[in-house]
Amino acid sequence: MPEPGLRVLLADDDPLSREFLADALEAAGAEVLAVDDGQAAVKQLRRGSFDLVMTDLRMPRKDGMAVLRAAKAVDRSLPVVLVTAHGTVDVAVHALREGVDDVLVKPVQCEQIRLLLERLRKRSLLLAENEYLRREDDGGEAFPSRNPRMRAIDELIDRLGGTSSTVLITGESGVGKEVLAAELHRRLDPRARRSSSSTAPRSPAP
Repeated sequence: MPEPGLRVLLADDDPLSREFLADALEAAGAEVLAVDDGQAAVKQLRRGSFDLVMTDLRMPRKDGMAVLRAAKAVDRSLPVVLVTAHGTVDVAVHALREGVDDVLVKPVQCEQIRLLLERLRKRSLLLAENEYLRREDDGGEAFPSRNPRMRAIDELIDRLGGTSSTVLITGESGVGKEVLAAELHRRLDPRARRSSSSTAPRSPAP
């Protein structure tokens, strides 16, 4: 099953740093909307949906902490990563207390970006699994739809559920394959389910 990319809002007033981070994120498979200060980032948070916010700490008009607060006001579960050239322990502790999910110290390496997105991908699927189980216990709609990335998967499941095609779900252990398989089976079109059952091997008659 193909996986949609993370949609990232990137805020950095340094053109070279912004370009490097955007290129690194895109090379790791993310879609990036890059802006040059915190005020522009806050405006974009009000306009669109994102899977990750990556923001420089020191910027004109609104700094990274203001972007963090705006992001968490939109969605408490939205991951926010702070990027700073002033990576002291005090800065990191303060940012973590304010709710930031990670702190990267400049110069950031491409491998750090790749590992960061991989962690977020796993976290997103684990959250989806927890939400799936909670909603299933509550008797409501089982699959979550708030996260734009999960909405894309949700729409794909809807399309596949109306067919009799065989679907192969691949991925590492613990990323939520069982949840996706269960949800796909739950939405499977009854006609496709009957077709699948009718082609299943039968035991030979005695």
